Amino acid sequence: MRRQTPATAVLAARRWRRGEGIAILHRGMAALRQIGKRNQLTLPAEVLASLGLRPGDWVEVRAEGTGVVLRPKPVEDPYTEQDLEELDHLVCRQRKAGQYRDFKTSSAALRHLRQIGR
Repeated sequence: MRRQTPATAVLAARRWRRGEGIAILHRGMAALRQIGKRNQLTLPAEVLASLGLRPGDWVEVRAEGTGVVLRPKPVEDPYTEQDLEELDHLVCRQRKAGQYRDFKTSSAALRHLRQIGR
């Protein structure tokens, strides 16, 4: 693909936008992709690589003006390794004391929580 300046890439994208096709631009790269039947869009590998994105990563999708903006969004686990270790120790202590219970269904767990909350 011929390297384009941002201005020519925008002009090319405006020309390419027909029907359900949509142009994806990033740092001078332009690619034409068609939106599938399930509203899915395949992003070019070069675009993903330039953003450092891999399968399973999250992106923020936002409509801006007449285009679509994708921004990488890291999703952090709210629990640290220390939190998980403390939780594991708590469960072990409760099992030894006979305070830990397994529930076969979520409704059984909710019934138990309602009973101990009284």
